[in-house]
Formats: sequence, C-alpha cells, structure tokens
Amino acid sequence: MATKICNVCLEEKPEEDFPKHSQHKDGYRQPCKVCHRKKRKERRKPATQETHIRLKKNRFKRRYNLSLEEFELLKQSQDNKCAICGNDFINIESYKNKPQLDHNHETNEIRGILCLTCNSGIGFFNDSIELLIKAKEYLEKYYGS
Repeated sequence: MATKICNVCLEEKPEEDFPKHSQHKDGYRQPCKVCHRKKRKERRKPATQETHIRLKKNRFKRRYNLSLEEFELLKQSQDNKCAICGNDFINIESYKNKPQLDHNHETNEIRGILCLTCNSGIGFFNDSIELLIKAKEYLEKYYGS
C-alpha cells in the first residue's frame, strides 16, 4: 500500500486518504481528505455583521455612487417607511420588510427605498406604468375600486 504525506497536517497517510485527481502524476491531490474538509468548512463560516456592512457599503458605492450614510439619510427622509406601502423599516421582523434601494435599471438613478415586496413587484412589472395600470384595472374588476 502506497503512502503520501499531507502538505497541511504533515502526516503520512495511505493514498486512499487523498482525493483522486487525474492531472497529478501520482493520481492524488493535496491536501488529505480530512484537511480538505476542514479548509472547506472554514471557508463556509457565516460572515460577521461587520463583513455584511462592509460589503453593503462597497456595493452601494460601486453601483450607485452612494454612501451608507446617504442611504440612511434617504431612509430617514421617508420616515423609515416604504415609499409605496408605508411599511415600517424600524422594527424589521421579516426579510420582506428589509429596506431595498429602488433605482432605474437603465440610468441607475436612485428613486427611493422600498420594502422587498414593493421593489420586487415593480421589478416583475418591468418598471412599466402601462402594465401596472392594467394590473390595477384587473384587480378593480374583481374587487371594486
């Protein structure tokens, strides 16, 4: 039985303890399966709150040239409520109430802050006023005005 030394734990182990890989000359890659699993598990650890804030800050700056502080000011200018349905962003109990930055997909112009439901609804109607009017008329036909 052939053995191989893991480049992480430096233990000598049988070749079967290493993942197979056709492009390596011995047919097995580094590290051993146990060390490889530990590495993967480490990479999948949930991100911290600070990481989420940093990523959000970078995304806002890159996509919309907006700082996180400007986002908060915009949210406060709407009384911490969705610009369409008026749901409160202060006591967020569900993911649906999480504030979403609404923007024009062609110009990236920021329109306001909406809840996930309203923002998704506008997106599903492709920002089309005509479709939204037809949807309103359709609902009025069945539920009255």
